[in-house]
Amino acid sequence: MTIEARIKNYWNQRADDYSQHIQKELDLFKKEAWQQLIKEYAPKGEKLAVLDVGTGPGFLSIILSEMGNEVTAVDSSENMLEEAKKNISQAGFAVRFQQADAQKLPFPEATFDLITQLSHLKIKLEP
Repeated sequence: MTIEARIKNYWNQRADDYSQHIQKELDLFKKEAWQQLIKEYAPKGEKLAVLDVGTGPGFLSIILSEMGNEVTAVDSSENMLEEAKKNISQAGFAVRFQQADAQKLPFPEATFDLITQLSHLKIKLEP
């Protein structure tokens, strides 16, 4: 099994509990901290076209949408995309979703004003 398939399988299995964890994080101070970081480093503009790579259950997509941006969320895991759709809909936002490998994104150059990728978890993949 390829490393890409192993990663996809791992996240498909973890989608539900990771989504629950992210829901708690959205209610904490972390949401405001992320918004401040994004405002500090993102290009200036009222409504940015943003690509959220590896969206998982949609944590950054929700934050970016709340800030008034137009968001496209990408993940290789079908289950994570389903969790993201549910979470983003419950938050009251509309985001474009696409299943894709983060290493082979299907978008032309200069499609987005900002690209985000949140990877704060270390995972161990068993052989």
